[in-house]
Amino acid sequence: MKFTCEREPFKTGLELVEKALPVRSTIPVINNILMEIEQKRLRFTATNLELDIRYQLEEGIAGSNQDLSFKVLLPPKIVNITRHLPAEDIIMEYNEDHYRLNLSSGPAKFTLYGADPSDFPQVNEGSAAPPGAWEIAEAELKQILRRVIFALSTDETRPAFNGVLFVFEPGEVTLTASDTYRLVVKKTAVNGWNFPDNVFLVPGKALRELMKILGDGDRAVKVFPEGKKLVFSLEGVSLSTRLLEERYPDVREVIPQKYETRIQVERKLLEDSVVRASLLSEGINQAIRLQVKEGELEVSVSSETGRMEETLAVEQEGQEVEIYVNSRFLIDFLKSVDSKSISMDFNGKNGPIVIRPLEDDGHLYMVLPIKME
Repeated sequence: MKFTCEREPFKTGLELVEKALPVRSTIPVINNILMEIEQKRLRFTATNLELDIRYQLEEGIAGSNQDLSFKVLLPPKIVNITRHLPAEDIIMEYNEDHYRLNLSSGPAKFTLYGADPSDFPQVNEGSAAPPGAWEIAEAELKQILRRVIFALSTDETRPAFNGVLFVFEPGEVTLTASDTYRLVVKKTAVNGWNFPDNVFLVPGKALRELMKILGDGDRAVKVFPEGKKLVFSLEGVSLSTRLLEERYPDVREVIPQKYETRIQVERKLLEDSVVRASLLSEGINQAIRLQVKEGELEVSVSSETGRMEETLAVEQEGQEVEIYVNSRFLIDFLKSVDSKSISMDFNGKNGPIVIRPLEDDGHLYMVLPIKME
């Protein structure tokens, strides 16, 4: 079986699915990439049993005078080999009796020893989303994920907080992420969700890989459940991830419904000021001081390295307040949003701070202060 493929789409597909290969696995079959050829269709699949990624190119194969149809497991080294091929066209010849794939590109010739694909796990097709799937432009989904994923915990002993909670309700979906010191909630409108299951705890690792796949264009992403997985499918690529089964706490109970002090401030001015203060913040908490007084917000820090203070004009409601907070926690949120102005609600020196972009009433961020006593 002899056929030809352009190097660039071939390389692109391999680099996409490579993200799902296991780092270490005792199951030999999943250490490989599944390549499927069906007439002119080219497909690559990789899985670590928690995350599956599939790439499909409908017109990927050329130069064949016969109906091609075969599957083979290829070693992961094919990814690097393809990156370094010298020519644009890859000429391949497959020996199905020995699972061998011969590749030639310009003067370079490789023979790869493949394996029997019969034991490779069944992976979602991804190309045919069922009726009722949530459809959203890739750029919009990427932006939504960017606004929540930074707040996830990396502590593997608390797995519930390693995931983003998706809750679908009529007309909207709410994404929630927390590491127990901070919490972000982002609501967005949704059309088309029509499944009995509506709560999904999606691993942050899978969402980070999804963000690498998503572009800044308007390709439609279709999101839908399949068994114990959630599938994200777009043109030519699908990613499906096994869901976390831990119980996620009801965060509505911890978000204050009132405030003692509220200010409005320009987001970029505050971001720049907090970044400057962070240059002198030290220790695991990276603490800086915020003081609201007489229509001003003073951002300051004092450490063994030195001192800094800066004052910003704000619109103030309520009483004066002085509070200490992790500078990195503020920076992470302020960099993730595009809003010109934000509101900040304070609840005394030991109560949580709740921050909202003024242009998005479905988005809030809560951060716990540092108790200095």
